[in-house]
Amino acid sequence: PCGVSEDGYVAYYYSKDATMGVRPAICIKLNSLNSSSATYNIAFNKNASSANGSMSTSKFYVDSSQKLPENSFTRKGHHFTGWATEPNGKVKYKNKASVKNLTSKNLTVTLYAVWEPNAYQVQFVANCNNYTGTMKKQSFTYTKSKKLASNKFKRKGYTFKGWAKSKDGKVVYKNKQSVKNITNDHNTTVTLYAKWTPNTYKIRFDKSSTNAGGLLMGDIVCDYGKKYNLPENTYTRKNYHFIGWAETKDGKVKYKDGEKISNLTSADNKTVTLYAVWEKDYCKVEFYPNIADSSGTMDSIRVNFDEKIKLPENKFTKPGYHFIGWATSRNGKVVYKNKAEFSKTLKKSIETQKLYAKWEKNILLTFGRYRKRKKRCFM
Repeated sequence: PCGVSEDGYVAYYYSKDATMGVRPAICIKLNSLNSSSATYNIAFNKNASSANGSMSTSKFYVDSSQKLPENSFTRKGHHFTGWATEPNGKVKYKNKASVKNLTSKNLTVTLYAVWEPNAYQVQFVANCNNYTGTMKKQSFTYTKSKKLASNKFKRKGYTFKGWAKSKDGKVVYKNKQSVKNITNDHNTTVTLYAKWTPNTYKIRFDKSSTNAGGLLMGDIVCDYGKKYNLPENTYTRKNYHFIGWAETKDGKVKYKDGEKISNLTSADNKTVTLYAVWEKDYCKVEFYPNIADSSGTMDSIRVNFDEKIKLPENKFTKPGYHFIGWATSRNGKVVYKNKAEFSKTLKKSIETQKLYAKWEKNILLTFGRYRKRKKRCFM
């Protein structure tokens, strides 16, 4: 040979005779003279009925190292790990591995795709602000069933209903439900969101007295987290008036009539009883000095419908005057003496009786010609 051209051909020369000189006889591709010109075939099998895609049979040269073509098969929920030499074999060649002499000249060898189920994780989100408890991520493998971890989150006034795939989504999985193939992707994390239902409770209204009557008040149903106006009281009791609702039979007023309430209990399906609080009908007695430039003060008093009391001693004073009793009007006559007994027949649950102080001027007496004065004062 005289040399190799750029396109890989080698030129061979020979001389026919002296007169014709030397001339090229043939040009042959260099590779065709190599022993590796012998070939074999490699076929690729997706090795799963659920796998998709196709790969053409590739030609390889004997005694020559060549890279396997990149795998183009796909399989839902699985990832390709390499090639085996038999359907149930282990990986012998990685993707695009360099191989040599997988079989003899002119034969075809088949490589089988090896698949592994995808691995993924599930993380759990409480999906609310006020909660307690924590939950770790949970590992899953595609094609394998596994129970979701038991919910560890707690939310006051709410009941856990299950898991959704989005914050505002509907329940897809119940607590501890056995699940499979939540995602097809490998090495990914799926988020499940807790879904909550507000607890429901009833409010019951008790008359709190066997002597009470009036229209029956039915239960009302409430959802935790919502506000409600208490219904107007319809119970009645002779000589008593309603002042509100207590949480115990003998308790103090906690809620006024018609008051807006919420979250009386956080328990589900519980009945909360509110008890009517009754107060005796009474008369409020107010005291007025009923004269200018007086001094002293007197607090009002309360006299129940069934009481008789002594009026408190007068505390008002006025220089030059003495107190003689109480009138029921500014210009009226004395009806009650100081510290007199007082009672009132009521026409309404609460009445007010105003008492006005009545005064007389003190008398100045003079005795004898010496104009000696003697003063008498009446209080």
